[in-house]
Amino acid sequence: MPRSRSAVKRWEKFSFEDGSTNNVAEYSPTAIVVHGDTAVVHYYYSNGMTSNKGEQKTVHGRCSDVLVKDNKAWKFVAWHCADESKKH
Repeated sequence: MPRSRSAVKRWEKFSFEDGSTNNVAEYSPTAIVVHGDTAVVHYYYSNGMTSNKGEQKTVHGRCSDVLVKDNKAWKFVAWHCADESKKH
């Protein structure tokens, strides 16, 4: 789900059926919680891709990340992403 004008333009470019091989990725944070040196981030994602057979595929889903601050740098401890189920 595009969140800005530039994101919309990138998605429009992907949507044309001209055999484009451009990949599009959008990440939209919904919540960031920091407790001391630990952070939990939840976000939605949308990915657009063209297969090696020229087929376009769009996938949407959500992710959760856990990070820990080590000195002055945030490092990933765990993450999980899941595609949304396809609606019939």
